[in-house]
Amino acid sequence: MTSISSMPYAVRKNDSNWIKDTAEDIKKLRLKHGDTHPYYELIKDSFYCYGCYKKWIKENHTEPFDYALPKLTHYIYENGNKTHFKLRRKSQEKNHDHLKGCYFNDPSDYYKELSDSFDHIEIAEKQTARLIILNRMNQILKTEIRSSTKGLGKTIKPKASHLQTFGALQDIYNRYGESWRELPVITEDNETKKIENLLLSPDEAIDSSKQYPNKIAIVYGTIQRVEARNNGGYINIVFKQGSNKSDRPFRLSVSPYHIYNETDLQCLENRKIGCYGRLKHNQGFSQIELFSLHHQIVFLDLQKSEPCPFRTPSINIDRIQKLLTRTMEFHHSKLHSYHPGMFTFHRQAQSDFKKIKQTVQETQQKQQLLFQEKEMKTQEKNSMSVLHNTLLIDTANIKKQLRITKSKIKETEKQFSNKFRKWTRFIYA
Repeated sequence: MTSISSMPYAVRKNDSNWIKDTAEDIKKLRLKHGDTHPYYELIKDSFYCYGCYKKWIKENHTEPFDYALPKLTHYIYENGNKTHFKLRRKSQEKNHDHLKGCYFNDPSDYYKELSDSFDHIEIAEKQTARLIILNRMNQILKTEIRSSTKGLGKTIKPKASHLQTFGALQDIYNRYGESWRELPVITEDNETKKIENLLLSPDEAIDSSKQYPNKIAIVYGTIQRVEARNNGGYINIVFKQGSNKSDRPFRLSVSPYHIYNETDLQCLENRKIGCYGRLKHNQGFSQIELFSLHHQIVFLDLQKSEPCPFRTPSINIDRIQKLLTRTMEFHHSKLHSYHPGMFTFHRQAQSDFKKIKQTVQETQQKQQLLFQEKEMKTQEKNSMSVLHNTLLIDTANIKKQLRITKSKIKETEKQFSNKFRKWTRFIYA
């Protein structure tokens, strides 16, 4: 059974409700103010497992008591570059174990939800996620189309993933953060690997593509630019070059037969992403073929409540004429000559699509503003809570200091009184 030992966030209870804290936020607090800061002293023993918290609410339809959840400790390591929460040791805490069904302790229930929602992930026999992203790649994107479907594997029931925004990989990253590295998956090559072992920087991917062509990997880095379609019809998405300046930068390559245009892919520019696929090295270029933003791309810099950056692809009927012909051949359809004028309905509907897109964009902008407003109010509420706790601590310190001062005054008065009596006796003696 897979379990995640490092957790990117935790929950704690304040005076009125439960608050979700990220390990990064707590790290910033500790690095800025130190571990002896009154506020950190107040909250450091109040972190609990967020996965167990969500499981409790799902099963009991109410918020838990804090003693029902396992406590976590916040860690900072690698000179302050990395951070996470971990379960406290049994010697430190009696309630040490995760609740049954917590997705940090056992992600099998979460994998089941993913497999029910997405068509590119399945559950293997050992409750491990099996990725079928590359198996479901449309065969018409290949230069040579097989005349039969032999060897394509079992038929998979279609699901509604084409209507969704993010894919399964992004969903996993959103839930586990950097801790997703600890999760094992089964690749299309039937190899069980931890995600950490699939992750390659662009420089590492270039070296690996030369030594191990067709190797499955997740190449991560920042996209420098999306190039215009070249003479061969390909669109290249170029990563920022690393320390290896002798090789050409690693890139993602989009087939000329794919529906994507350059404008559909500009959402990737200057974003830190990961791309899942097979490494190729061809004519001096190392690359992965990109055929699905939703299935292959993971945004590693996605902000909280940020809407999906993907845009609806704009269809150019003239450009995909060859693709339509190949699709008909692949499905053994009878081939007839046609011309783009046959698609007048699509052309007439373009203006309606633009209006719909504009409405969707306006709605997304309004949602984003509402999210921002909610975030600001949450931050204000948290700030007030922090201020309240700080004032309580300051008040307690002032009261303590006042007691000490009063005690010193009484002691001084007592000493003065004793000396006064002593001198009085001495004078009248």
